[in-house]
Amino acid sequence: DSGKQSMRSPILSISPRHRTTRTISAILLFCLILMILTAGIRFALGSNVLGADLYTNWIAAKALFIQQLSPYSNQVVEATQLGHYNRLTFPGEDQVAFAYPVFILFIVFPFAYLDFPLAQAIWMALHTLLLISLAYLLYTQYKFRPVLTIPLFYPFSFAIIVGNVTLTFGMFIFIFLWAHFSQNLPGRLPALLLGIGLAFAAGKPQFSLPVLGILLLICLKYRYWHVLAGFAGGLALLLAGSFLLLPSWFSEWLSLVEGYSQYITMTPLMKSLIDVIERGRINDVITPILF
Repeated sequence: DSGKQSMRSPILSISPRHRTTRTISAILLFCLILMILTAGIRFALGSNVLGADLYTNWIAAKALFIQQLSPYSNQVVEATQLGHYNRLTFPGEDQVAFAYPVFILFIVFPFAYLDFPLAQAIWMALHTLLLISLAYLLYTQYKFRPVLTIPLFYPFSFAIIVGNVTLTFGMFIFIFLWAHFSQNLPGRLPALLLGIGLAFAAGKPQFSLPVLGILLLICLKYRYWHVLAGFAGGLALLLAGSFLLLPSWFSEWLSLVEGYSQYITMTPLMKSLIDVIERGRINDVITPILF
């Protein structure tokens, strides 16, 4: 009967084959743009290489993965200082020492085998493209044009310039928040990978601890079990890998955190937590949080 003809949906479904083709095409395009942007950055900067924060992590990664040295050792700290200042630092100056959990260096691992100018150009190009992609993703979801200017905001643009790994962690946090508020949480494997990405954020606790606490509570409330599994499993693997590579890393890191407070004007969060725990005054922290 002509009156019972089925109506075609205005939204055309995408076949799995077509979706795979689009994904591969997008990845190839991303890699092509990445190579062009890397070459442009390397050519434009010449001998004026940026990435002060990345340099500290790069030296530490080379020491750990190539030279089998502790990234917290005086030898590595002195090499970092010579690279930054062409001299050793004075007491009271920023010692530019690597002062984070050793698993942070897993992110920098591939760059340790490159010379620093090339590593910096790739890192800067990669994070610039990822940040632009994230801004575009947010725009397509909310149609709010100002989000397209996210890469121009000082915290993001400065993090790109100095090569701060906080930007890497921040992207995973942004993706999680976007997926949660848009009710577009990915499937099992992407959710596990997202949880592992959030686990990396624990490597910079003064930035991530309060945020991660909130995100994990969100995961529990809304039963994002795959994200929680990825976070727990990822953190366990990161810690296990750290102890396998450098069994003494935790005590060395705590010693550096203690020393870190001697040459900066504010007490680091981890130093404050260590002091509270050592003095047996953990209730001074827990009580205000609960109330």
